[in-house]
Order: sequence, then C-alpha cells, then structure tokens
Amino acid sequence: MMMKLATKISLALIVVVPMLFVFTIGFSSNENKSNQNSILYSKDFQALYFSLTSQKIDANEIQKSISLLQHSFEKDFANALLLKRKQKFEEAFNLLEKYLTELPDDYRYYDELVLLAQIINKSDYIKKKLQNTNENNYKKYLNALLAYHNGNYSDAIELLKEINDIEPLFLLSHSYRAIGDYQKALLIIDSLMNNYPKDQPEYCRFIISKGSLFLLSGKNEEANKLYKAGYDIAVENENQKEEAKALINLAILDDYKGNVESAQEKLRLALQLANDIEDIELKAIAFSETGVSYTYSGEIVEARKNYETSLELFRKLKNSERLANLLANIGSLYIQTANFSAAIKSFEEGLKYSGENTVSQILNLRGLGDVYSNLSDYSKALEYYNRAKELSEKIKNVNQKALSEISIGTLFYNLNKPNKALSVFRKVEDEIADDDDPYLFEDLLFKKALALTDLDSFAMAEQQFKNALSIAESVSDVYYKSLILTYLADNYIRQKKFRDAEVILNKVMKTSADNNFTQLLALQNLYLGISNFHQKNFSTTRNYLLKADKTAFSVNDFNTSIESKYYQALCLESENSIYDAEKKYIEAIEMIEKSSNSSALINSQIDVSRFAGLKDSYLKLTDLYLRQSRFADAFDMIEKFRARNTFRNLNELKLQSIINDEDLLRNYYDIKWKINSGIYYSAELDSLENVFSSIKNDLINKYNFNPDYRAENFSVSSDLNRIPENETLVSYFFSEDNLFAFIIKKNSFTPVLLHKKKNEIVNLVKQISPVYDNQINLNDAYYNQDLFSFNSRASNELYKTLLEPVREFLSSNGKIIFSLPVELSVVPIEFLITNFDSYDSPYYYDNKRFLIEDYSISYTPSVSVYLIQKEKPLVENDNLLLVGDPQITSSDFAQSYRGSLIEDESFSNRNLRIFPLKYSKEEVEQIESMLSDVSVLLSEKATEEQFIKNSSDKTLIHLSTHSFIHNNQPFIIFSQEEKSNSDGYLEAGEIVKLKLNSELVVLSSCKSGLGTIDATEGIIGMQKSFFEAGAKSVVVSLWDVNDKYTSYFMKSYYKYLSEGYDKSEALRKAKIFFKKNYSANPYYWAAFVLSGDNSAIKFNKSLSFAIKYFAILFTILLLFFLTKRFYLVNNR
Repeated sequence: MMMKLATKISLALIVVVPMLFVFTIGFSSNENKSNQNSILYSKDFQALYFSLTSQKIDANEIQKSISLLQHSFEKDFANALLLKRKQKFEEAFNLLEKYLTELPDDYRYYDELVLLAQIINKSDYIKKKLQNTNENNYKKYLNALLAYHNGNYSDAIELLKEINDIEPLFLLSHSYRAIGDYQKALLIIDSLMNNYPKDQPEYCRFIISKGSLFLLSGKNEEANKLYKAGYDIAVENENQKEEAKALINLAILDDYKGNVESAQEKLRLALQLANDIEDIELKAIAFSETGVSYTYSGEIVEARKNYETSLELFRKLKNSERLANLLANIGSLYIQTANFSAAIKSFEEGLKYSGENTVSQILNLRGLGDVYSNLSDYSKALEYYNRAKELSEKIKNVNQKALSEISIGTLFYNLNKPNKALSVFRKVEDEIADDDDPYLFEDLLFKKALALTDLDSFAMAEQQFKNALSIAESVSDVYYKSLILTYLADNYIRQKKFRDAEVILNKVMKTSADNNFTQLLALQNLYLGISNFHQKNFSTTRNYLLKADKTAFSVNDFNTSIESKYYQALCLESENSIYDAEKKYIEAIEMIEKSSNSSALINSQIDVSRFAGLKDSYLKLTDLYLRQSRFADAFDMIEKFRARNTFRNLNELKLQSIINDEDLLRNYYDIKWKINSGIYYSAELDSLENVFSSIKNDLINKYNFNPDYRAENFSVSSDLNRIPENETLVSYFFSEDNLFAFIIKKNSFTPVLLHKKKNEIVNLVKQISPVYDNQINLNDAYYNQDLFSFNSRASNELYKTLLEPVREFLSSNGKIIFSLPVELSVVPIEFLITNFDSYDSPYYYDNKRFLIEDYSISYTPSVSVYLIQKEKPLVENDNLLLVGDPQITSSDFAQSYRGSLIEDESFSNRNLRIFPLKYSKEEVEQIESMLSDVSVLLSEKATEEQFIKNSSDKTLIHLSTHSFIHNNQPFIIFSQEEKSNSDGYLEAGEIVKLKLNSELVVLSSCKSGLGTIDATEGIIGMQKSFFEAGAKSVVVSLWDVNDKYTSYFMKSYYKYLSEGYDKSEALRKAKIFFKKNYSANPYYWAAFVLSGDNSAIKFNKSLSFAIKYFAILFTILLLFFLTKRFYLVNNR
C-alpha cells in the first residue's frame, strides 16, 4: 500500500521537467549576431517574423504584409510560419524544403524546417537530401537539431561544440542540460547573456532558460527571480510567447509552494496567450502543467482531461522530449487511481521517449518502481529505484536524488525493515534541510512517522504525522491529508486508542469515497476491522474486513487483501468457526503465493524480507492443524513456508542456468509477471498470452527446455516414496505451545509431540556454550577452545529432549538429515552427548559418546529442498577446483589467525587487515595429492576473478580462504589484484550468479555457515547462495577454528571422500578420526557441517599415484623380460 505514497511526491518533481525544456529551440531573431554571416532581411520581414512567432495576429493583415515582401525567400519563410500557425504542417514544410540544398545562412530557418520535418515524418528525408552537400556550420546545426529532437544529445553536443554562433550555443546549452550537465549549460547561457543585445525582445529567453537551470539544481528562489525578470522583459517587449513561458514556470513554483490557486490562474493566462499566438507546442505544455496543478488540488478528473489534451498535441508534434515527461505525469496519475496496467504502459513508453534525457529517465524509472512496489514486486521496484538514484547522483540533482532515496527508504519499510527505512529518511532530511518544497517535506515527515510507528515509538510518530498533516492542510493536498490521517489512525489502534482511531477513519472515509481514493478506502475499512477485532466486536469486524477485502481486490492491492483475510480468519477462529477460519487462512496463503509467483526475476533478500511480514497466515494455519491432530496437513504447511525462497530459486535455477540469452530470459519473466499480476484484461491479456507462448516455444526449440515444469513442495500424501532407503529426515517445529518432531522415512511419516516450549529449548542451548548466548553476536565474536567452553551435561540434556524421544524411529547406523527451526539453525546436532554420568566433569570429553558416532548426519533447509537437490541432474565431469592461501600484503595484516575480531569501522572502505592462513597452502597441496583432474589456484593466483572464471565446470570446489561477516552479510576474501575488475571480496549476491555444476562446495573458512537469520528461511548466507548458484551440497563452518586443525580435518575428510564414502559418511568418519587422534573437544571438529545432497562423489585417483604404480609395474615387467631374454641367450 505504502508505495502509493510515492505518487504525489513524484508529481511534485515531474512538474518541473516539461517546462525546463520549453525554450529549447526558440525561433529567435538572428539580427546583431556576432561572428555570423546572416541573411540581410528587410525590416518588414523582421517585424513579420516577430509577430508570426511571438504575438497575436490578424491573419488577413499579416497576409497583406507578406504579399508586399520583395524577396521570395522572405515571402516563403513568412508564409510557412503562417501555415504552421494554422497547423498546415506539410504545406509549410514544402515552402521551406525547396531552399534546403542552398543551405540558407539563417539558423532560424533550420529550427522551423526540422520541427516541421519531425511532425510530418520527413527527418530522414532532409538528412538524406543533404548527404552530398559540403559541410558547414549550418549543415552541422541541422544535424544537431535532428539528433536533439531524437533524444541523441551526445551527438548534438559533438556537432555543436565547435560552432560559436548564438543559436548553436543556445542549443548546445540545452543539450548539456538534457544530459544533466547543468554547470556547462549555465556557463554557455551566461556567455550568451553577456553577448546578446539586452534591448532585443528575445533576450528574455536566456533569462528564463537560466531560471530553469537553477530550478533543476534545486535553487528555487534564484529561479523565481529570473522567471519574474524574464516575464517583465517579455511584457515590456510585447513578446507573448516568452510571457507565456515565464507564467508557466512561475506557476510551477507556485505549485511547489502550495499556492495552487495562484498557479492555476497563471496557467490559465499562459494557455490564453498560447491560443492567441496559435503556438501548438506552448498549448501542449500549458495543458500538461495545468494537469499537474490539478493533481495538487486533488481534482483527478480535471487533471486527466488536461493530460489527455496535452498528449494528443505532443503526439501530433512528435516531440520525444515532451512526451517522455508527460507520460511520466500520466503514469503517476494512473498509480493514484490504481490503474497499474495503464501506469506501466505509460512509464515504459515514457522511458522509450526519454532517449538520453537523464531527468526524463529518472522520472519514468522511479514511476515504474512505484508501480511494482504497489504490486508487491519489490525486487523489480528496487531495480528501478536504484537506476533512478544512480542517474540522479550522476547529474547531481538534489531533489531527484532525494526522491529516489525516499523511494528506496519506503521500500525498506514495506520489507519490514523500519530501522533501515528510518535511517534513510533521516539522511535525506539532512540533505534537503535548505529545500523549501512543502510536498517533499510532507512526504518525508509522513514516511518517518510510519517507520517510527513500526518501531513502537508511537509518541514521536504521532508528532511527525501531525507535522506532515499541517503541511498537507496548508497546501490543500487532499490525497495526502487522507493518507496521513489513515495511518495516524493505525498509530492510535496500536496504542489501543480505539475510539480516537475510529473517529478519524469514519471522517476520512467520506473524503476517500468522494475522490475515488479506492486503495485508501480499502485500508480504512481494514483498520476499522482491526480496531473492532481488538475490542472483540467480531460481527462488526467481519463487515469491515469483507469491505476491505473486496475493495482492495478490485484495485489489486494484494497486501491489504491478504491482511483482511488473515484477520477474518482470526475472527472466525475466535468464534470457534474452525472450518471457515481454515478457508480464510488458505485464501490468504493462496494470494501470497500468487503475488510471489507473479514476481519478475527474483531478488532473494527482498523476497525473504517481504515474506517475513506475511508468514503469520502459514503459522496460524499450521497451529490450527496441530491442535486438530492433522499432522500431515501441518507438515505440508511447514514445507510451504520453510525455506520457501530457496526452494523457489532452485526451481528457477535450471531455467536460468540453461538460458544464456539474458534478453530472452528477462522477457520471459516480465511477460509472465504481467500475465499473473491480475492487472491486464481481455485483449491485452490475450496479446500477452500470445507473446508468452512464443517465448516458451523459443525456449523449447533453442534450448530443449520446457519452462512450465516446476517441482512441487513435498507432500506427505504423495512423496514419501521419494525418500531414499536407509535415510531418515527429522524436522522440528515450534508451535505456539509445543515442540514437534516429524520423522520422515521411505513410505513412513511419524509425528512426535515433545512437550517442550520454545523458551525451554533456547535456554538449554544457551547452557551448552557461551557461543549461544543471545547477548553475543555469533557473527562478530571470536572463541578459542577455552572460551568455547563446551558443556557436555547441557548437551546431553538437549539430546534427551530432542533425540531420545524419537530414537526408536531412527534406523540404526543410517543417515539422518535434520531440518531445523531457526532457534536451532546454528547448533550442530552431531555434538549432542548420548550418555552422561552425573559424577563426571561436563568439560572432560574423552569418555563421552557423541551422536556423530552413531549416525551420518547432514542438514537441509526443508524436505522439499533436500529432494530437489538430491534429484537434480548435473553434467558429468571429473574436474575439481582447489583454492587456497590468499595473499594480502603484510601492511594490511592485523589478525594473528583465522577468524579473529574485525572492528566494524574497518569496513567503511572494505579495507580488511588480516594475517595469512599459515596452513592453507599445505591443506590444498595435501588434497591435490589424493585426487586427479585438479585445477589449483594458490597464493597470488587465488583471485576472485580467477575463481569466477574457473568455477563453472567443476564437480567439486574447495575454498581454503578467509571469510567474514559484516552486518550479517558473509563474504569470502581472495588475493588482491591491482589491475582487475573484481575487488577480491566474493559476496552472497555475486555467488548466486556463478552458474555452478558442482556436487560439493567445501568452504574451509571460519563462520562460512553464518549470515542473516530469518524466521522461516533460517540462515541466509553462503550456503544458500551456493545452493542457488548450482551446488548440490555445501560444507560450511559454524564458528572459528584455527587453520592448523582445519587443515588436519580437511585432509582426513578428503581421504574418506576419495575412498568412495558418501559426503555425510566421510564427514562422520573424519570427525571420529579427529576426535580419537587429536581432540575430543567439539570445538575442533563439530563446526563443519554438510547441507544438501549427501551422495557419494566418483573420484579419479591422483595421477601421481597412477603414474607411480604404472612405473613400478612397468619396471617389474621390464626386469622380467630382460632376465628371461638373458636366460635364453645364455642357454642357446
């Protein structure tokens, strides 16, 4: 819902743009030009030219005056201008075109000719006609005009920068402005103002143009002074064209200040002047800006009428620049009325027309971001917002940058990250402290209030709401006033001020209904329903929620519809209508799934964050099933939400790994999203279906791949036969009151109630080691074997709670695959003690028996993920990649061994200070000696670039490097390379792009198994990223281990792997070997865990062994042959 908020403020900045280019190519006089050979026009023509381009005329009198002109060129030029006023564009063009090959030495001629050619589609014709003519400044100017009108501003600049005449310089200034280089544009305008005669009636165009540059730079007061000065000069010189332009720009500033009535009066006068002088382009601009002004006063119908009129005129003129900005305005209006399909079409068309015009691109990109955010496709929204932000930073446009950043902050809010959102809003507030735009501040204060409300800072939020409301009332912003009041009511509901909330909502609903604010109306009904729910007025609650659901659905507001269904279910459950409650939960879940599945290309972090705010329906329905002892249904529901993003991405992995045509892939996702979005109907939907069918045929024909195939979530009723023999999956789940264990074997499903609450299990875990104290951030803290302080008594207690009750269901000496809730996600179950003597020391380990001694143990995010990994086919190859001993110069070292603390501040420029991994090289060389077909990247060759280049075709990848966690985001460090496009830090977002074909990735580095903890996804870190990059299984570490002992452990692990043991059994044997031969302390061996497929890997023996045995055999045979030969010779 909230991204609708971006609409109004987008309009506020869009207002600026159409007029900033109003004066791009004024049809101005050439008299008194310096360094310019111009036609010596008669005084009569000069007067006529000014009248025909800038004043109201009597057509009959003008026609008489034209007939008196002596020179045929003057006569035809004047007649062409008169025909243009009458919109007889082709006749006007024909009069001018016949002089083209003569290259008349008057820049105004080319202004008119190119504009007319643009309108009647003759641009290519005139360009072709001049191909064989000699180059001169006039030909360059004509080609620059053609480039400019087509949005190719860079080409225009190249053609113009060597010409020092006034008109080319004026066009050059506008070309620089179009690409966002306001400084160069301003320098040129200042130069023109210094050289052009100030007593000429057209001098004011330079003043107004300079005002627009100040406006674009956020200097509104300076712009206002210049516009007023330009207006006064225009009136004094009876230059009605420039007078109208100045009025439009002053109206823009009035709208900015909230003086809407004054703005609309100025626009009315400007439109009258445009009609008087019969200037179609000026009329189009006036209609467009009037439309914008009406949006400020909340008169949406009037706004749309003016936009439509303007659009019709601009299409007639074929003016790409104006069309780009107008379409951005129209798109924003469509968002406000929840017509999202029309909004997308408008912004996409506007983006095409933008060409190289940076501001136009920003407006349309941000508009697309707003649409996708409204439709909950936050991945796509962030993509557009970031592109808009990058462009605004490039052109140093403070207002546009602020708007892009506010959009990104709003996205964080929608993704349940209010802290992050608030920090963005506060940063923007500091950056725009000197700005006087009320709409910008109104929006910013409102969004700060939303973030503060979600952080339970209700009093501070309430004050921010009231500050924003004060601004909205001062500028008569009806939409924002309604919006702010709606969310203020939500603030009151959270404070249990139900009466205050309901008074506000009942009052503001009428305004929403009167102004067709349908999305707001849905939200207001929702909040009234929630308020009544908390007061246990269930009948009233249901009435409001049904209205909210129906209204939200009508405008594709999925989030409001989902929340209304969720509260309906809660209400029904409270009334003990269990069957109906179940139906409502399922409806909410189906809508969540549909809105998620319709998303375009997936951004994992965004998808996970969005789902964090929508998971309650899944959890509540699961609890409902468990209370009814419907254990199979409960487990199926757990599988729907546990690791759902990982499962979804793995489903898409085959498509993304097979298709190497990025445009085709993006088109596939975009069209799929449009079809599933629910915002297109009838003919448009049929057209999209046809396009999508064609794309799917391309995928089948070119890549032999059917994109319709998707693996489904695991279901107890249909998928138990997919579980391999001798394997047991154990999945734990915390309900509201208890802990459940689900035992899944081939054709067998057993639920076990463990009668333990979540807090009891969490407290047991904390007693095992200080590592699990929630006051300490595991990502940041470092523990040696003493500080790890493993408590075997507590470990045994956890064993008795988690494993002992289910042990009878486990196959002896079989494989166990654990799927754990987030509270156990960093606990290696293999270190649980299966026996403990009460007289024994908890810190003596040699006589203890660990669970790993009885079972091969591995992990999976969910049963669905396990099966998709297990069954995923790979391209067979025997290639292996070993990477280790990354080199970082000694001047950067600040740590003595793997995994020491990193100061947070040291990450400000990503400058890590670490010591080398002393045993990493030895570790890699020992593994290499056991295997064949090995590629090795050691020391200075162990760079990020080389790793990415060599990783895609490797069946096994071993990384013995540094890895670190910063702000819960893990990354791997490689050798630094001076001349490289890579920075030496491989992050999660880069990993998922690798397109691996790997049976196993081993991350022999500290804390490689950690990352962000999500309630349903578990750990979001490198393990998840390597899965989604194409690895079937990953070995990671859960805490720091000295690299000497890591080296010993890995040597043992690869020994067992190379002997043919499967991945989990090899890991089990390596742990038992380490326990017996080095140390029984789990600190050293329990950190490394396997996730994913646990099958064996087929290795070739090391070439060094093969060559050695072949050499010995060859020597024996050779000796035998020589001995026999010697014997035969001697016995002849």
